[in-house]
Amino acid sequence: MHAIACTCADMCTPILEEIDAFMAETGIGGFRFGMLAIRNGRLVERLRSGGRIWPETEERIRKFMVSEKERRAFRATERARQSCGKTNGAVPLEAAE
Repeated sequence: MHAIACTCADMCTPILEEIDAFMAETGIGGFRFGMLAIRNGRLVERLRSGGRIWPETEERIRKFMVSEKERRAFRATERARQSCGKTNGAVPLEAAE
């Protein structure tokens, strides 16, 4: 069974819109996104210029975006949890007396 690639820029537009939204949300640039997602720093540039991708590649990109969002949410939760118990070196007034 052979995979069918996107045949025109219009078919790749939804994934490009998802990538653009992800990059805006996370602050990741196009080159870095491509490197992290599929080890191709020109991915976003090529999609913007009408390039095509295989369905398997699109699936890898989507899996990366989901896992990266989950990883970032977990890290934010951990940072919040760690900072809850910290007083940043401040001493309560009662203890200072």
